[in-house]
Amino acid sequence: MRRFLAFVLILGSILGLVVYGPIEARQAAATPTPAPTATPAKLATPKPQVKQGQDGPTKAELEVWRITNQQRKAHGLAELAWSNELWCAARRHSEDMAAKGYFEHISLDGRTVRERAYECGYRGDVSENIGKNITLLGGLGLRPEAIVDGWMHSPGHKENLLYPDWKEIGIGYAAGGVWGYYTQDFGSGR
Repeated sequence: MRRFLAFVLILGSILGLVVYGPIEARQAAATPTPAPTATPAKLATPKPQVKQGQDGPTKAELEVWRITNQQRKAHGLAELAWSNELWCAARRHSEDMAAKGYFEHISLDGRTVRERAYECGYRGDVSENIGKNITLLGGLGLRPEAIVDGWMHSPGHKENLLYPDWKEIGIGYAAGGVWGYYTQDFGSGR
């Protein structure tokens, strides 16, 4: 078993994609959880328009959004609207994983996707996909097509991405060491 796991990790590194399962998807939409009682620290409000570059989503983040919506349309589902609040939560989580070298849905300080989204001003139900691409070989693993393809070939990620009750999305990307970290946060709307 240990050899098999080592083989899978090596193969994932060679292929440039590691994905980790979605959380809080169907249960969150079926049974809304009350918002945290503690008031989060005052955070800068994300800009309401979708804008590429330093003050907004990157080209790669917007491309993952576009490809995600292509997949949803191909399966007869509505496209997801961009949410700056979910983008804020997703980007911050990707940046935190990249800076601290971990790959988990729960932040090292114990925050969940729901808490991170709440801190960024999102009040609907949420779920999350995360993915990790190797950035060696000229960054070949950073292609948005590769990350969405990986999620579509993982049953849990695919179910999350194609969940019909999601209305909004935010995608975050950050690089750290030899890895690129993608976070895809889904929301039910407010």
